Amino acid sequence: MRTLLILMLAAMTLPVVAQTDTAEHRPVVSDKIFTVVEQMPSYPGGEKAMMRFIAEHVQYPAYERKHNIEGRVVVGFQINEDGTVSDIAVKMGVSKGIDAEAVRVIKLLPPFQPGRQKGKPVKVSFILPIMFKLAG
Repeated sequence: MRTLLILMLAAMTLPVVAQTDTAEHRPVVSDKIFTVVEQMPSYPGGEKAMMRFIAEHVQYPAYERKHNIEGRVVVGFQINEDGTVSDIAVKMGVSKGIDAEAVRVIKLLPPFQPGRQKGKPVKVSFILPIMFKLAG
């Protein structure tokens, strides 16, 4: 029987443009979603702990296992001011079952240490590639 091998690519963000407020006297608007901040959100226990959590909770979909479907799902999500994960979306998918499984597991993540800009917690957008691969 084939064994399941889940490979995780390092968590990364897309540093497209930092959204900052240029005037010192204006408060940071809470509905902004940053891509790069002074202090990025961190997973409890670090990146390796997050990869381990995902690998331990993924259940390879039966249809995809039977038909040897593998690939990398790129999942985008937001880490809110309180560290919770929201707005999960597949940015680049593999198949219906694998995509749904990636989203399901991201929903299970415990709260992060929130990102901070100018000392205040802010919403930060994350992109996480997850590799689904069958071994054997």
